[in-house]
Amino acid sequence: MGGSKCSQCQTGWLHLQHGIRSDVDNSRPTSKLDEYLLRARGQKQTPISPTEEKASIGVLVNHDEFSPHRSSNKVADGIILTNTRLIANKYKNTTSQDVLGLILEFAAKSFDIQGFQWELIDLGAKDMDGALEQDASWIDYAQLLSDYADGVGMEKSANTPLFIIGGSDVIPMPDFYASIGHDIKTIEDSDLLYCFPIDYAWKRVSIKDAIFNVARLPLDYVGKGTLDSTIEQDLGAYFQRALDSLEYGIPFTYAMMTSNSGKTDRNDWTWTSADVMAKLPQQQLENDGVLTKDNMFLCPTLDVLGEEYLSNENVEQYKHHLEKTDMLFINLHGSPNKSMSGYLGAENQTAYWGMTTELMKLLQVPIINAFPCYGARYGQYYFDNNDGSVSDYEVYDREDSMLLTAFYESNVLLFTGSCTCSMCSNVIGSGSATDHINESVSAVDLLMPAGYAEAMLKLYACYLIQGEPAGYALLHAKIDYLNYRAKYENKDLVFLTLNQFNLFGCPTLFLSPQDVTRQLKESFKSFSVEPKELPDVNYKTEFDRFEQGIDGVLNRARLLVDNNLKLLDEKVRTLLYDKLGLDEDNLTRIESVEYNGQQSYNLTYSKKNQMYPEFYIVQTDKNGNIIEVLESR
Repeated sequence: MGGSKCSQCQTGWLHLQHGIRSDVDNSRPTSKLDEYLLRARGQKQTPISPTEEKASIGVLVNHDEFSPHRSSNKVADGIILTNTRLIANKYKNTTSQDVLGLILEFAAKSFDIQGFQWELIDLGAKDMDGALEQDASWIDYAQLLSDYADGVGMEKSANTPLFIIGGSDVIPMPDFYASIGHDIKTIEDSDLLYCFPIDYAWKRVSIKDAIFNVARLPLDYVGKGTLDSTIEQDLGAYFQRALDSLEYGIPFTYAMMTSNSGKTDRNDWTWTSADVMAKLPQQQLENDGVLTKDNMFLCPTLDVLGEEYLSNENVEQYKHHLEKTDMLFINLHGSPNKSMSGYLGAENQTAYWGMTTELMKLLQVPIINAFPCYGARYGQYYFDNNDGSVSDYEVYDREDSMLLTAFYESNVLLFTGSCTCSMCSNVIGSGSATDHINESVSAVDLLMPAGYAEAMLKLYACYLIQGEPAGYALLHAKIDYLNYRAKYENKDLVFLTLNQFNLFGCPTLFLSPQDVTRQLKESFKSFSVEPKELPDVNYKTEFDRFEQGIDGVLNRARLLVDNNLKLLDEKVRTLLYDKLGLDEDNLTRIESVEYNGQQSYNLTYSKKNQMYPEFYIVQTDKNGNIIEVLESR
């Protein structure tokens, strides 16, 4: 994760401008990729010009002599992308043929069960040597996928799943810089970028423009070492669990939420958590207001850390209800700190654990939706910090990763979470997001008033319950969420959320609602969001504490000479400093923003916190009135 930096990804906060084709003739130089595509189409390996490539890209493989990597001569429904050689190197006494055998068996049985034909692209096969250069970026992989699908006559649409097997050290995860204001500029990792053409404009985003939906099954990053487990225990066991659920679906009866619930407003997320769960089927809990509230478990009262946790009365109650849970939402803090692998609630600078890797191993919950920062961290992650507060990179092994533990030490089938920091709804009072939502019944039912990650994953859950396969359901939720929320909220922040959360597991898995949820499924009102032209966001940096070559104290003094910004600072100080525990030294950045014809300001505050990332983005109107406060999870 967070590997090679893509200098081509630059627009607004997310800096996204894709495309490797020439602006002059819309062509790409002939390369090893072209030779690979010729092999895929069964043609001779002779160099072709860009013009000839374009003309020949529609030539189909002769399926009368189909590849041994296919289960039939049917045109493929989806693509499995992997590198069996790199995966084999992670295990003792394992060859690429061993890995290939497991994947082919999974593909063949998928065809037997569903009639679903996978097309396997194995970049570890000997005849694929040189298909991509060793230092190829994710853009080269994306081009390969698109051209390959064209070459074999596959439909490219939102209904076409891309199943990536392996972590970012096997198949790169698209990454880009995201300036979300704190003192570590994060590198965001997002497989979503594989879902659209590399030259996609992202101006009017429609699901009709998608060429794939995507999910990834990651593995440990082991460097030069090897794993103690076997390939059969890891990939083999996951494939078998997935196959067991492909015919009739994952049985689904109840969803449950574990929420942060501190004594102060900034640590009480129960109102947004409750919005996520509204209209989803839940078990009826005792709801004593201390351990449970609105049928949710609360942390820090729920504290599962320590040797005694297996006999902890609160944990026993939690485990009892988890046994009946099919979809678990976790709205707690997460941390980049390698030694803090679980999810926690916080109060008075103390961590109270709501989920640990040890507890995750005991779960039988098939679907996990995790909101925390670094909630889906795994493998090697690169940091880009400008104050030396963290190392350049960290390696999260299985014991450090809730995601890897969930797949290979537990029975989880689908996991949605962020590999980096994540932003969630405002944390002050009952939430100003209510003011932004229009009055249509379907919108209120699904989105009001929670926003950002809560709104998106709520949509994802609804679309899963409606029967959509997981890969399509998350893509559908992301696009609807973008087009709906971008009318009211800065599209760059909305777009950031889209990219922070990734789907892990098999993208063709789906739910089978049981009796208790069938009525709910039928009662869902249609939620249709038409794509609209998304306005540009114009930024002007008014103050940046970390701006190179400028002393922070002098810069702040210069800043407050501006009467308008001084008034802005005073209003925020009066309303929020005590409530959020801030002081003026926490202010790291002020930006003026023009969006949708309105002027506003973003003030970013960062607090030193060894437990978890703690920063806030305060959005105000041009007069300094607070619109919304976003918090890192």
